[in-house]
Amino acid sequence: MPHWAAWVDQIELQIMAGRCWAELGRELEQATSTAMRAMELATGVASVRPRQRIGSLMYRFEQYAAEGGVSDLLDHAEDWLSRSSFV
Repeated sequence: MPHWAAWVDQIELQIMAGRCWAELGRELEQATSTAMRAMELATGVASVRPRQRIGSLMYRFEQYAAEGGVSDLLDHAEDWLSRSSFV
């Protein structure tokens, strides 16, 4: 083991892993908020492009459906995407 890695023990690894999971959680919250805002901004836009892009983005959120806020986002997106008109 390199001398500079001697301070990394099991406890330190758990601390680092916790920090990583906390940061990923914040990123997921920010992504969820941004996706909700995108739907809000795209409402009333005559182009189908925002609807298509948001639809493909929701597919990427599905694996996080059990995380806080994501299931609400997916429910909102399903309703938003099912509307026939955005005008």
